[in-house]
Amino acid sequence: MKKIIILLIGVFSLYACEIEDDGPTLIYNFAPITGADFPEHFTTGEIYDFPVTFIKNNSCSAFAGFDISREINGNTRDIYIYAVTKEAESAGCKTEVTEETQVLQQITITGSNETEYTFHLWEGVSEETGKNSYLEIKIPVKNTDTN
Repeated sequence: MKKIIILLIGVFSLYACEIEDDGPTLIYNFAPITGADFPEHFTTGEIYDFPVTFIKNNSCSAFAGFDISREINGNTRDIYIYAVTKEAESAGCKTEVTEETQVLQQITITGSNETEYTFHLWEGVSEETGKNSYLEIKIPVKNTDTN
């Protein structure tokens, strides 16, 4: 009898515990990039930091980081950059468009004089085509021993 009572108490205590998280749900979005500050050329082996400006669409959005993907096609380095924002799912957000600048850090440059970096900065989804739209900036690489 004692075993049945202990078993029932154990089962009922499991039902009394809820595992739901009542905290706010975070939503991650891409923010349209409006520009970046790049040099006229890169030097092989150098590490660069770039200020990147993007648009936040409401008062609840906070910068979460950059999403970066790279493709190497011969002497071309294609770098796709997305600004990521996060916001708590709540009704108290004010719709206000603001620009913010964050620094994209630690981009190491590789290649030779024939190498070119093409940065594809995500601007949003085109209303006409429904496809991603990018601001493209091309930067050549120069070796330190070449002027």
